[in-house]
Amino acid sequence: MARVPPADPATFTGSIAESFKGPAGRTQVFGYLALAPTCMPAFSQLTRALFTSLELPEIDRELLVLAVAHLQGGEYEWVQHVAILESMGAPAATVAAIAADDWENPVFTPAQRALLRFGRESVRHVQVADAVFAEAARHYSPRQIVEAIYTIGAYMFMARLTQGLQVGIDPPQGPKVLAAAKAAQA
Repeated sequence: MARVPPADPATFTGSIAESFKGPAGRTQVFGYLALAPTCMPAFSQLTRALFTSLELPEIDRELLVLAVAHLQGGEYEWVQHVAILESMGAPAATVAAIAADDWENPVFTPAQRALLRFGRESVRHVQVADAVFAEAARHYSPRQIVEAIYTIGAYMFMARLTQGLQVGIDPPQGPKVLAAAKAAQA
């Protein structure tokens, strides 16, 4: 059981009320995000950008999200983003490798291994070692590296929200939320 009650949908106005009509609005986490109505619209805009406007490849973003969820104990986001990764056609071995801390598994490309190392160092130590950064920079542009940092930060926040408030885990809505964000962007 969650530590606090979610926001009452009857109080939703503006962009929060509009978002409530979509697949994200059918999740428990939506009601908890809506407890901060001055912050939620900006966070929703950020997550929509992460889903629709990055140069970082989608599959790499999802690998990074899963890595962050795994490292932070973010079970809620793990469930949602495993479903997204699977909907992209990623093999089960990909998810299993992240769950097993097998960051060097050949299921990942050399670029993805560098990104996962970068993500792990960022989560665990904040400061990324020069060699780890240099390897990521060999595969990703400065923009993509900053997009990776935004992704890491957003999903560290989500782990803290869902774990700190003990939000129950919804059935996977991730692929629907991703599709809705892309449709709204188009």
